[in-house]
Amino acid sequence: MNRQYEDDDGITEDDDVVEDDVEEEDDDEEESPLESIIKAVMAEFHDILKNYVSDPRSPDDVSENDAIKKFIKLKVRGKVMESFECRQQWEDDEKLKKLFQAAKNEIKKDPDLEPMDAMKHVLRKDNDITDLIEQIVEEELEYDDGEEEVED
Repeated sequence: MNRQYEDDDGITEDDDVVEDDVEEEDDDEEESPLESIIKAVMAEFHDILKNYVSDPRSPDDVSENDAIKKFIKLKVRGKVMESFECRQQWEDDEKLKKLFQAAKNEIKKDPDLEPMDAMKHVLRKDNDITDLIEQIVEEELEYDDGEEEVED
C-alpha cells in the first residue's frame, strides 16, 4: 500500500496520540460532588449492597435490587439536601460570605493552594469566631446563673 492510501483512511499516528490524550484526560478528571456523595452513601451502606444481584433470575431478585436502588437514592437525596442547606447558610450569612471571600483571596495569592487549605488559613487568622464563642459562652453562663437563682 502506498502512503497516499494510508492517509486517506483518516488514521494517522497523530490521530492516535490525540485520542490517547483525550482518554488520559477523562481518567484524570476528578469525580463530581454528586458522584462523591453517591460513593460515600454506597460505602456507608456497603452491607446492603451485598444483597444486590447483578443478574437477577427471579422476581424477588428484581424487587430486592429495586429496593436497594430506591434506598440508596433516598439516602443520596438526603445528603444532597444537607449540602444544599449548608450552601444556603453560606449565601445568607454575611460573616460566612466574608470568610469565603477571604479564602478566595488566599487562592488568588497562591494558585497552588487547595480551597480547603485556604479556608483553614483564613479560619486560623479570623478572630470573629473566637469573639463569637466568647460572647455565646458568656451569654450561656449568664442564662445558667439566672436559672439557678430562680430555682433557689
